[in-house]
Amino acid sequence: MKISCVLGELLMLFELIHGLQDLSITCSETWLQVKLRRTPLLNDLQPLQNELSLGIGCPVNMVEVDFFGFLYLLTFCGIRVSEHGVGMLIESLIVYEPPNFDFNLHIPVSCYVQRRFPIILVMRRGENDNRRECRRNSVPLLSYLIVSLPKCKNKAIHSG
Repeated sequence: MKISCVLGELLMLFELIHGLQDLSITCSETWLQVKLRRTPLLNDLQPLQNELSLGIGCPVNMVEVDFFGFLYLLTFCGIRVSEHGVGMLIESLIVYEPPNFDFNLHIPVSCYVQRRFPIILVMRRGENDNRRECRRNSVPLLSYLIVSLPKCKNKAIHSG
């Protein structure tokens, strides 16, 4: 019995790896959205809405023509959030409970959110720079942020 269960799970895993393009994951610092294409997952069986859940018992809450979807806050469904340096890793799983099999299928999902922290710039005084006035220059600080900063002696400037 255990060997058939393990073989069945390996077969399902192989078929799922082949079909990973049928899974879409989007997230933010407050929510997780997972879309699963309506295609057969195992033995040409197409999952039904009531056979799928996210994490700990959160049912499908978005039904589209081609997709089943889950959209939940990170505080629901047993979604795990791990803080890492400049971002956070969000992890959960889709549980597929096929009625004709002795086991459930767990499809792991994860998403990484990079945080945007305020940037602090401290202007250094050059050897030939004895002037006390401030000049305004545009300084590109990442592809999405352009900040106009004054050049002042030994002053901390906070942007963000």
